Amino acid sequence: MEVGQKVYVNSNGTVNGIREYEIKSIGRKYFYIWHDNSERTIKKCSIESLSEVDDFRPADIYLDRQKLSNSLEYRALSDELERVFNWRNIGNLTLDQLRQIKRIIDGGEEVE
Repeated sequence: MEVGQKVYVNSNGTVNGIREYEIKSIGRKYFYIWHDNSERTIKKCSIESLSEVDDFRPADIYLDRQKLSNSLEYRALSDELERVFNWRNIGNLTLDQLRQIKRIIDGGEEVE
């Protein structure tokens, strides 16, 4: 981590909420980031947790945009699978769909 390095923050949990910030300064425990070189956008962040220091809703800080995109995709897929595999919804799946899911979970052949 170094001053001037680009970092990425997601403010709303979607791809549209990704913002690019720049590291303004680095201390022993905290670093500060800003957006568009504006003092109004400065955020205090923890070096240890790579998250914004905010009592309301701290955002995670990512040093790599792809890791942030992967995290959002993981969260979206997890939410979708949780919804699908809810006991009330599992009855909506066909036997063939259930077999395909089991084959994937067991590490069998990929299903097209």
